[in-house]
Amino acid sequence: MVLPPPLDTEQVDNRIKRFLDYCATRSQCCRNEQVEHTLVPVRFRPVPSNLCTRDGCFPGNADTKKYSVNRAPSYTHFFENPNLENLPVELYFELARYVHPIDLLNLARTSKSIRSILLAKRNQQIWKIALYSIPLLPPCPKDMSHPSYTALLFDEHCWACGSSQNYTEVDYFLRLRLCPECFDENVVSGATVEGIPDAVRDVVTMSIPRQMEDEPFHSPYDDTDVSPLLHKLEDFFFKPELHAMVEKLSSPTVPLECVGTYLLDQATYLHRRLVDAVELCRWETLILEFKGPDGHKLAREYTWSPYRDEHGYCQPLERCAEPASVEATELWLRYLLNAKNSNKILYERDRYSSRAIQTYGARLTRRRTQLADWAERMFASHPNFTKYDAGMFPTMTHVGDMLECFAAKDGARCFLHALLDVERPEDTEEGARLLDSLTRQVYKYYTRSQALGALQVLRDFGTNPRPGLFGREEVDRVKRSWKKYYPVLHHRPDALFICRKCPGRPPHPWKETHAHFRKEHPDFRGPPFVKSIRQWHGVALAREIVTEIGFGEEATITSLSQLVACGQLTCTCGALPVQASEDASLDWPTFVYHIHQHIDNERLAAQEEQAPPSEQQDSAHTPAPRDDIGEELRSLVKLLPEAPRRVSLARRCKQ
Repeated sequence: MVLPPPLDTEQVDNRIKRFLDYCATRSQCCRNEQVEHTLVPVRFRPVPSNLCTRDGCFPGNADTKKYSVNRAPSYTHFFENPNLENLPVELYFELARYVHPIDLLNLARTSKSIRSILLAKRNQQIWKIALYSIPLLPPCPKDMSHPSYTALLFDEHCWACGSSQNYTEVDYFLRLRLCPECFDENVVSGATVEGIPDAVRDVVTMSIPRQMEDEPFHSPYDDTDVSPLLHKLEDFFFKPELHAMVEKLSSPTVPLECVGTYLLDQATYLHRRLVDAVELCRWETLILEFKGPDGHKLAREYTWSPYRDEHGYCQPLERCAEPASVEATELWLRYLLNAKNSNKILYERDRYSSRAIQTYGARLTRRRTQLADWAERMFASHPNFTKYDAGMFPTMTHVGDMLECFAAKDGARCFLHALLDVERPEDTEEGARLLDSLTRQVYKYYTRSQALGALQVLRDFGTNPRPGLFGREEVDRVKRSWKKYYPVLHHRPDALFICRKCPGRPPHPWKETHAHFRKEHPDFRGPPFVKSIRQWHGVALAREIVTEIGFGEEATITSLSQLVACGQLTCTCGALPVQASEDASLDWPTFVYHIHQHIDNERLAAQEEQAPPSEQQDSAHTPAPRDDIGEELRSLVKLLPEAPRRVSLARRCKQ
């Protein structure tokens, strides 16, 4: 079996040195030189004693203080009162050879007298006999008790609430077994702790275990590194451990030389603990491999030795030249497969695999947000983006998607503050790559968005009830000839667009519609072309108005808006102001939308008069057909030979 790489002590020493230098530069009031060295613990225990206070949920609960396991119990002779409480201890040792370790744990929960016998330190050999009878099971770590080790592996109770209704989730890195609700409550991201200096952050993350997130170490031949130096503040930690370690190291109250020794011992201990967790995962993998359809055939290719070394480690399986006999294989395979339910193992792995996906998604979202905020600053200040209109940039969420390769670096655990806080990102190599990627992505978005907008106008997208999407070749052709096609998008009178996410909003030109969409819907993922920003369905009316007033192809949105704003192009209904006011602006899109609404209202009113009373309610919600609107249009649209005399809004109000 291949073990993970050893701990890089040189990097550990470098982190400790940076932390000690940081503490030395702080004020002397932040530390007390008179505190004794004994206040620094030998190691930071993984599971606090207050994790569970219910009697019988966890072997190390508060009830053991009242009934000390070290107190010598007063035994009654077995033949005077024949029950398990009066059973001689020697028979417990013999009983452990034939029971599963979880049976001993359940037995210890039946009564306080049996509990005092099984949890006594002098009787820990009972647990060793039961655990060592399971083939290939790694020994109990030195910093864990055998009952705690048994509960971690085989128990079904939540260590926080004591619930056993459903399967619990186990994390061998954190050494926790919790129900899903308690797991969400007690395992939190390190990013929730704000304001941690970099020097403190590095030593905090290498001193506490993180949540187990992936499965690269399930193979016995994988040398995946589990060094605590790989921990980042974006990982998920056990909340009491995280807060206690942050508080301990933010303001150390012991001499700095003692803190350095403690941190080195803590990193070494944590690496050994993570290696033990890897071995447990690989032991479960063996159960799943031998539980398969060809598991028995595969097991006969190995030989197993029941002997263990002085530290409790069993000899690994060795391949044999010829398949072993069925009897020799069944001697150890049956006990291995019955040690733990394979369905329970699969459930636990599915749970932490799905949780790993969720935690990765949360980290990636935070990275995207950081990059989007940085991109906004670049859009406003960097010379690379001054040539673009401010409203034509992609949305914040879309910018984060564009830079996902940077956000997903190192499993979305990379620190971006040092990179994004630089005023001139091109001064650094990584910043130059990031800025170059953003520049290329924005140019691609800018040209593609305008190409798709121009194609909607050319193909009369708004009048087609079920328009088809554009092909890549067609879009590329328009992008290559942008000088020819982009004026179509920005100047033609029928180049009016709507935001489909805001149904009641009037049509506007392309730039105004895109700027509105970017401001009001910053969380939209992907480009908004066609699906969210589409050509208005009343563009045919705009073309008919242009024909009615006698304008040809030379008419543009700008020229028509000037006529509407000065009052020369108006509507005879009287509802449209003669000229622009201080409260509202008059332009070509507003004028066309007003005519469109007026004709619709008149048609609907005429239909209600002609329809029977039972059908009036349904017809009121049906848009009127537009097969003949020439006469109505001539009666509404009026083009004056010259603009009316301008009268200020205040003067009109006085009149």
